[in-house]
Amino acid sequence: MPPKPAAKAPAKTGAKPAAKPAAKAGTKPAAKAAAKPAAKAAEPAAPPAPKPITWVELSLKDANDQLVVKNEVLKECGKWPACVNENGVFATFLRHRDTNMIDVPSPGALDEEKLRLALIGSIKYGKPMVLNMMEADMWDSCVEAFDKIEKGLMNTVLTKQICEPDVYIKLYRDGVDDRLQFENKYNYNVEGFKFMVITQVAAPSESMLQQMYCVKVG
Repeated sequence: MPPKPAAKAPAKTGAKPAAKPAAKAGTKPAAKAAAKPAAKAAEPAAPPAPKPITWVELSLKDANDQLVVKNEVLKECGKWPACVNENGVFATFLRHRDTNMIDVPSPGALDEEKLRLALIGSIKYGKPMVLNMMEADMWDSCVEAFDKIEKGLMNTVLTKQICEPDVYIKLYRDGVDDRLQFENKYNYNVEGFKFMVITQVAAPSESMLQQMYCVKVG
């Protein structure tokens, strides 16, 4: 009787499949899809449109009463007046009042020292300082001239910060101005001080009008 063939060894059960080779450290899996293009940067918002100019119409007498003699209207609005008077009569009228008037187009009118003395003198003695631009629109030139005295001075005047003792005393020049008159910052007649622009130009600088109390004097 021939011998039986040798029985095969039973296959092992539960054997795990060969492990995949380990990924190298620090490598990232490939992206499944192409990255989306970066979103466009948002465009800057447009600046707000300037507010429409509101004009107040006053007679010569009322303009003098409300803007020069009295102070209630200017306190209420918180601004200094810009007056359009096309025939120039208002400027002529104020020239004979107790004011410090600067005829802006005249040669040397915007001299740094002349403007400084006019401004500090107006605050000291409580009188209006008037920039008379006459038939010229020279607002930008006025702002630049004030900047030569002190950077941002025109804005300081228009916002009425100039009426604060610690602010207006910076206009004082030791060794130049009379100490007895100007050194004591609390000895100033600030309540009587006013600042005003007069022009014969019907449509003056928009930048000026946006910052001032706009009056048409007829």
